[in-house]
Amino acid sequence: MICAVAYLNQGDILRRFRRDEEALAAYERAIALDPNHLVAHLRKGESLRGFGRNEEALAAYEQAIRLGPHHAISYHSRGDVLRLLGRNREALAAYKQAIRLDPSEVAYLTQGDVLRLLGRNKEALAVYERAIVLNPAHALTHLKRGDVLCILGRYEEALAADDQAILLDPHNAEVHQKRGNILHQLGRDEEALAAYEQAIALDPAHALTYLSRGNVLRSLHHDEEALAAYERAIALNPGNALAYLNKGDVLCDLGRNEEALAAYDEAIRLDHNNVRAYQGKSWVLNELARHRAALVVCEQAIRLNPNQASLYQHKSWALNGLGRYEEALAACEQALRLDPHVAAAYSNQGTALSGLKRYEEALLAFDRALELNADDVTAYNNQGYALQRLRRYEEALAAYEQAIRLAPHTAVAYLNKANTLRDLQRCEEALEAYGHAIRLDPNNAVVYLNQGDVLSSLKRYKKALAAYKRAIRLTPDNALACNKYGSALSSLKRYKKALAAYKRAIQLEPQLAVAYYNEGVALEKLKRDEEALAAYDQAICLDPHLVFAYHGKGDVLTELAHYEEALAAYDQAIHLDPTYAAAYYSKGDLHLLLERGREAEQAYEEARRLGYTGNLPLIRRLWSYFHRQ
Repeated sequence: MICAVAYLNQGDILRRFRRDEEALAAYERAIALDPNHLVAHLRKGESLRGFGRNEEALAAYEQAIRLGPHHAISYHSRGDVLRLLGRNREALAAYKQAIRLDPSEVAYLTQGDVLRLLGRNKEALAVYERAIVLNPAHALTHLKRGDVLCILGRYEEALAADDQAILLDPHNAEVHQKRGNILHQLGRDEEALAAYEQAIALDPAHALTYLSRGNVLRSLHHDEEALAAYERAIALNPGNALAYLNKGDVLCDLGRNEEALAAYDEAIRLDHNNVRAYQGKSWVLNELARHRAALVVCEQAIRLNPNQASLYQHKSWALNGLGRYEEALAACEQALRLDPHVAAAYSNQGTALSGLKRYEEALLAFDRALELNADDVTAYNNQGYALQRLRRYEEALAAYEQAIRLAPHTAVAYLNKANTLRDLQRCEEALEAYGHAIRLDPNNAVVYLNQGDVLSSLKRYKKALAAYKRAIRLTPDNALACNKYGSALSSLKRYKKALAAYKRAIQLEPQLAVAYYNEGVALEKLKRDEEALAAYDQAICLDPHLVFAYHGKGDVLTELAHYEEALAAYDQAIHLDPTYAAAYYSKGDLHLLLERGREAEQAYEEARRLGYTGNLPLIRRLWSYFHRQ
């Protein structure tokens, strides 16, 4: 017995000097000498826990319990190691037994902690209050009571508990930090910031305080200061995934999406199961129009939490961006099955229905989204688009105006408004709206393209040329922009330069039929008829329904004196579009050239009936006069 105690004391001394391996060996030697020495088994368990050998520690504590079934500390220690093993229900039973044997404050505290882990917060509160009765001067117990009151949403009581903790331990930075959190929940953000400042003064290295401070600053829209707070939290604790997550969120608020993406990636690296980080990353990728990558991230998040509605909403956003509208609808339906109050899911549903040209159904979805969130700018924008497609232009304008009212710095709302005004032939107002869009987002090539179209329709070709040039500068590989640039040059009779622009468009997109058509027009103007004919033929090959190409082909064939082929080309244009007045007119000209007066008269009359307003040739008027005689 004396030898066992000697080894036991030796082990305790070695542990104080952090010579843990030797201490464990000493305890094992004590047990070898006296297998029934309860304290030796307890000490062995403590040493094993220090090495993370928790299963072995549990066996040591259970042996101590067998030797002393009325020894409260053995049960308490067993509870501690069961918590480390994630076996919280068993840990709770162990703590309860410890309390039955010795109802100490420490036992109540640990029991309360396990009850919180099990989500049994009301029971945890009762247990902490029992601990306070036993020792009302222990600040930590008041702090834990405040924590659970916060979870229960009883913030005023939580604040009183934290105030009591501060009275007992005024130099504890954690207490001030948690007090700040409660004040934030109560909407008393300036006081919360003051509490965090006090915590930082007491402990400048307390990372959680900076994290909490960042959250309050972000809620006050002090985004740059919030970012600085999160970065300080990260500097103090680089392994805190939540700090990177919150940093990503505030970077999104600041529009610094690439940096936000890096922050979310770091949060995921630190915590592979952090669903919020995956969700934030998918949001950024969708915002950057990297929808395929966003879809992959959404699927990863859904595997982690298949019951979170917002993940399916983000998935539907990605699928809409990829044009996979049926799948997007299915994702929206899943989101709404999980939570029928997710406004963005209805908005995405409307977008998918619009993509499927089911505009009336889309409007119902947007209406539902706006019922749930009357400030949903995206829903107003997309509602406007659906109305525009239904030619309900005034209603579309109203939707875009509402989007602008809610988010006056959103360029896309002005762009959509301008497009609607263009459709209404209110060109000057459209140009004004495009100007607003450009001021808000000077790097959006689409705005310049559409602005150029309106300027072209007003025959302001030099200004249109400048708009198209700006679009090309922003997107040098944009075939459509090069084609439109060429059209403006053609309108200014600068055919050689126009031809170069069309060739660039064709180089960028060899399947762009309209570019070949425009090339044909330019070549025809330059009297290069054989090349023009080849260009028209290529346009027709790529798009057999391109009416204008047949008309152009007919004109060139007429110049080349291939009259019957020219007539066939005009007839094909008329077959494709029986309301195409200009084709009838050109056909009339050719019949006149071939001295087929009656056929010419019929073609001219049809052109006039369809609204052709050009002057009829003198020869046609003379022929008509003599025919009536």
